[in-house]
Amino acid sequence: GTAASVGTLFDYFSGLAFDAQGTLYGITGDGANNPNELHTLDQTDASATFFMELSQSYYNGETIAFNPDDGLLYRMGAPASRPPSGGNVGFESIDLTTKVATTIELSGDLNFYKARAMTYNASEGQFLFGASEDIYNITAGGEISLRGILDHVSKGFVFTGDSGDCNRNGVPDECEDCNENGLADECELVADLTATGSPDYYDTLRGGMPLAVFYHVSPLTALASGVGQILFNDEYPLATKDIAVDPTDGKIYTVEFPFYYGGRDGGNQRIVLVDPDTGAGTTLPEHTDPDGGGYPVLGLTFGLDGTFYGIGHPEFAEHPGFHVIDKTTGLISATLNDEVHGFGMATSPAGEIYSVTLAEPPTTQPVDRDDPEITTTLQRHDPATGDVVESVDLIVESSEATVVVDIAFGADGVLYGITMPFLYGMVELDRGPFGNMFANLVSIDPATGALTDVGPTGEFLLGLGGPAAAATAADCNENGIPDDCELEGNDCNGNGVPDECDIAGTTSNDCNGNGVPDECDAQLVLDACPDTITLQAIDAAGIIVDYPTPATQFGGCEVVVTVDPPSGTLFPVGTTTVTVTASDELGSQLSCTFDVVVIPPAEPSPEPTPPGPDPEPEPQPVPPPPPFCVPFLFQTLCGMPMCAPCWFGGIATTFVGLAGMKWSLRRRRRANRRVRRS
Repeated sequence: GTAASVGTLFDYFSGLAFDAQGTLYGITGDGANNPNELHTLDQTDASATFFMELSQSYYNGETIAFNPDDGLLYRMGAPASRPPSGGNVGFESIDLTTKVATTIELSGDLNFYKARAMTYNASEGQFLFGASEDIYNITAGGEISLRGILDHVSKGFVFTGDSGDCNRNGVPDECEDCNENGLADECELVADLTATGSPDYYDTLRGGMPLAVFYHVSPLTALASGVGQILFNDEYPLATKDIAVDPTDGKIYTVEFPFYYGGRDGGNQRIVLVDPDTGAGTTLPEHTDPDGGGYPVLGLTFGLDGTFYGIGHPEFAEHPGFHVIDKTTGLISATLNDEVHGFGMATSPAGEIYSVTLAEPPTTQPVDRDDPEITTTLQRHDPATGDVVESVDLIVESSEATVVVDIAFGADGVLYGITMPFLYGMVELDRGPFGNMFANLVSIDPATGALTDVGPTGEFLLGLGGPAAAATAADCNENGIPDDCELEGNDCNGNGVPDECDIAGTTSNDCNGNGVPDECDAQLVLDACPDTITLQAIDAAGIIVDYPTPATQFGGCEVVVTVDPPSGTLFPVGTTTVTVTASDELGSQLSCTFDVVVIPPAEPSPEPTPPGPDPEPEPQPVPPPPPFCVPFLFQTLCGMPMCAPCWFGGIATTFVGLAGMKWSLRRRRRANRRVRRS
């Protein structure tokens, strides 16, 4: 949840959207200095560049979303209050190339206001947009339908691609088995429960008109999703309480509830027939109790034979009790027991009739929320007399006061209930009007009264009913796994029956021998390309590069994979993109790319200079001979110079030496003569 500021926008922007190239667009809202302007926004500093001005002006809602399927930007605007007095509702497409806006005519459920968020749901090929607390689907052609109700106003939507996580343990639901029955949850044949509620509860407390909505509630995840508003003959109801499904024809009924003001006064209570596809209501012609007034019916259920039962409470009517209702007129046709009371009913798969009531309504209002001494009782009735034949207190493990406001049996035979921190007109908590007022779904053990929490519904619910219809997923081999989740659940002839369960079978080819006809085979899969390959050239021509070819899976038997350029190619210096393309004879084609980067070869090292002969020494200059003199003669004879002061001594020494040599020679001659004579 950490956010980093990019910059400050120059005006008030009410919607943002990226196009296919990653350009961010923003539209200025009705509170801006220059509303109805489309700008491109710099993602580094939030600076805006004017793109175009839009002519249409919608008072309270300027939201945009990009449709990648047609390359157009779409804009939705809505008034500040509900039609018809609220103002213009508008939807238009914008061609970002020509800058032309085209108004799209709307159809369907137009009862919305304050459009403030929109995004494109690529998996469904339509937009999702928020108006006040409501969430709607809208096609590119302008067809609108209510999708659900939030407990808050949304200012922006975006799809992240995350999987659901029904038990919030970090494991995607498609890999999960939340109820531990051995089946992946998305392959369960479990039908949703039905419910009624009022998402505008907060506005109601402020004096506004409540809004009754028909919901589906998942028994796996507990989450409630709105189907549509329950309009009584195109008029707003006060509110609705319990809801019940007739097992003989699948029709759904609900009943008005005095949520707006409470008490016995007011009367004119009606039973309402609910359209299961849209939630639209049609009131039955008669009031439940035209003579007594008030609201004598709070709980509804049907017997297995189609008998319509109702139960009331003395807090809301002069004639409460256990009733039989005419499902054609809506009139109470018989009161079987006026001594019993309750505010929710359900019928078990075995035909047992149950109701819930307060064991003893609190004597003072409001009740301290930290005082859990409020007990809801589960009662089993004799359908012939309405008598209570068995009862058990429901054990709510909570530190706060909690009421089980309604019950219903699911398609799995489990008894479910919705718990609330109060029950309007009977238990008011001392917690302020805007506390946590949303229902939790629980499962109930009818024998012990023990409750097991399933999870928060995320909605303010008052009534809970059984499934509107059986699970629609086909299970031709009756193994508890929908055919769509079967490994062998193919339907090549398109008749709605998987091939392994189809008597007609199929004559299609199975070229890859995997037991699946070619036209029903799994889609072609191409493994990811290698990461970028970086090598150094061995010379100026480059280098030969080898790499593996990505593998393919599934697809038709004639799968052709091409690699351009192929492995073993001489790649030059620089970056070359390799494209891998896989295709089969069924027309599937996939591709991926990767880069081969060849860097230049290394520079060669300089060769050493071979050794040569030693260079001859340069001749030294010979000094000119000095003038002939005795020192020069001495130097020549003796090999050493002689200084000038010694000249005379040197001369004398020379003559003495010469005289001595002469004398020595004479003596040697004399000696030699004597020897010869002797």
